Amino acid sequence: MKVTIDLPEDLILDLKLKAVHERRKLKDVVAERLRATPTQSTPRRQPKSQEPAQSLPVLKATAKGKVAVAGLSAQQMSDWIKQQALDD
Repeated sequence: MKVTIDLPEDLILDLKLKAVHERRKLKDVVAERLRATPTQSTPRRQPKSQEPAQSLPVLKATAKGKVAVAGLSAQQMSDWIKQQALDD
């Protein structure tokens, strides 16, 4: 299966060097590293409190540089930002 992901350049270089030194394919080295990572044995993080998760506004940028906030007016967005500053 093909997957496209963005990884830090230094990580890619390390993986490529390992593949070249071991005369292996890059995909095999990456697969080996992923399999060696404990995914299911890692316990899930428990929430710090029982407070409901805070929802964030959805921001959509257009090609012309404009930003639209889904479901919020400019005043509501301003109020939300001010509230976040007060909560911190």
